[in-house]
Amino acid sequence: MFMLIGQYLYGTIGSPFSIAPEVLAGGYNHAADVWSAGVILYILLSGVPPFWEKTKSKIFDAVRAADLWFSSDLWDHILVSAKDVISGMLCVDPSKRLTAK
Repeated sequence: MFMLIGQYLYGTIGSPFSIAPEVLAGGYNHAADVWSAGVILYILLSGVPPFWEKTKSKIFDAVRAADLWFSSDLWDHILVSAKDVISGMLCVDPSKRLTAK
């Protein structure tokens, strides 16, 4: 369940793997969608989620830390520019995150 207040949404919705850090904090806007799209792009290119843990709470901890890395065995064949886009989409600070523009 979520509520729209001003231009921010409050509440948590979505998959633990694709949820943005600011959603976990309780307030978010359209930048959370860019984060989720970045997670999907990461999965499409590597076959694994960027923040993987065994429990939901540990996944949330990994999302909050957002320690993004590109394992050489999975990412050697991926262009640096694609990695740069993903890094920009998965920036913890929503105000510095890439936008749809």
